[in-house]
Amino acid sequence: MIRGVRIRVARVSMLTALLAVSGCKVTNSPFSERQGLPATFHALAALALSEDRVLVGGSAPEAAQRDRWRSQLYLSDASGTRLVYDAPGAGVISLARAEGRLFATAQTPPATDHFCDSALVSSSDGGASFQVVGPLPPNTAPALAARSALELWAKADTTLHRSLDGGKSWRPVPAPTSGPLLKGTLALSGEDVLLLDKAVHATRDGGATWRTSEVGAGAVFAVVGAALLATVDGSVKLGAMTRDGARWSSTFPGDLQPSRLTIDNKLHRFLGTSGSQLVIFESGDAGQSWTRVVVPDVEGAADLGPGRSWFAVDGRRRIITPRPGP
Repeated sequence: MIRGVRIRVARVSMLTALLAVSGCKVTNSPFSERQGLPATFHALAALALSEDRVLVGGSAPEAAQRDRWRSQLYLSDASGTRLVYDAPGAGVISLARAEGRLFATAQTPPATDHFCDSALVSSSDGGASFQVVGPLPPNTAPALAARSALELWAKADTTLHRSLDGGKSWRPVPAPTSGPLLKGTLALSGEDVLLLDKAVHATRDGGATWRTSEVGAGAVFAVVGAALLATVDGSVKLGAMTRDGARWSSTFPGDLQPSRLTIDNKLHRFLGTSGSQLVIFESGDAGQSWTRVVVPDVEGAADLGPGRSWFAVDGRRRIITPRPGP
């Protein structure tokens, strides 16, 4: 029995009609509500650590001065939810992990005229505690990727940065495209470090050279191996990269903001948001058919865990998970 959990059924709203148009089954799947996050906490990022453990980053106002904020991290599992990092700042905005180490980007009180000042914090004990590693490069946007416990990548306004000592020091890496990188996404796939925008840019040599795959997309959101999730001609599409671009196999409603694609043999899953609703898309037959679970009133922080697990934070600061099995 999970302490502090209530069972609830996900409601289906006006989005149901759009989902039905694309030929996907909408399911009224029960989910659990795990209590524990403070009412003043604003969730900004989530990282699933296992089927029942999740790390949630965000911000909360100072108790004495509401115009000042703190960057906070909470670790939640079956035993409860506890604060594991708390420092002055505008919030924890990015989470990553590699080789048993957890990393977080925590915005700090600005000491300069930079777009933002951020610190890298890390944990080597599974998230039970976090320590400050050091400052991140100036103007670092909310994007962090950990290729290993030592090799980290961060995305600034117009430049990429790479660390080979766990975030203690950084050096700039020329980006594969010109102009601002704010809308680009850092990702990892196999041996590749990826920058995703309208195309897929990949490097295996620390950014010395890049391979660019044009896929005809308005924006690419996630890549797993050859599979990619993108918006194309106003619709969200899942497909595979080819030598000539991409071959699209599944189409979804265009008003969704997709993220977080996972593929485990024939189990394909991804997250999408529509307004304040979270939609979990799942296929057990490698994309031949799809089901969707709609979770209302989600604040924005969500992630997919192992198997069929997932986590989300709703507008009442509850951590939402699938209903536990018998």
